[in-house]
Amino acid sequence: MYVTAFIMGMNLRFKYEGDCVATEPHIILYLHRTTMDPLLAAKVIQDCRLGHTLWIVKEEMRKVFGFGGVLERSGYAFVFRAKKTVDTLRILAMTRLAKEDGANVAFFPEGKRHDGIVKDGARFWNVGNPKMGGFKMICNALPDYPIMIVCLDWGKMEGGKTILDGDAMIGRTVQVTAWQEENPGADGAGEFLEGVWTKMDEMIEDRSKGTDPSTQDVLAQV
Repeated sequence: MYVTAFIMGMNLRFKYEGDCVATEPHIILYLHRTTMDPLLAAKVIQDCRLGHTLWIVKEEMRKVFGFGGVLERSGYAFVFRAKKTVDTLRILAMTRLAKEDGANVAFFPEGKRHDGIVKDGARFWNVGNPKMGGFKMICNALPDYPIMIVCLDWGKMEGGKTILDGDAMIGRTVQVTAWQEENPGADGAGEFLEGVWTKMDEMIEDRSKGTDPSTQDVLAQV
């Protein structure tokens, strides 16, 4: 991550609000914007001492030579993102394993990288629409798990979804902000996720306009 950031002239900033040193497993929610997001996600897991983490990943990752097999043997949930019954079964199997192992569960609720372009029907300006079903299912399966929210703020940017349009990331300042929330339970999951995504959308908008002092020139470490 740091080598890539150095080569591309990027400035990475990490800010942790409140006490983010984990003493118990969490459900971790991330925005999804670029190909570097998993590396930034790993840094947050390390800084917050979250430890063993199981991820929901797209089915295509299973086909990645060598790496896909590692994820499968680790207990990751591979999903098709098309509301298939097998997706539900795999996620529930992963939550059972997480509970047995005391592991975190992490995923990108948007399901895919946001390209920075506001589309018809979008509810937000700077983030993609989150999918509620998976989060409700996980809150129901792991009601005692608190939530760790991670805002990956790349600012106003178009492109950067793949390495082929990575030039959009050159020279960019990336603000990563994390904080904890209580588990809303299955009944409150939809309203909770909508509220969190609204907050992150506004955070990105405020920083892009230079109106959010809490994210200016901040480099915090746990």
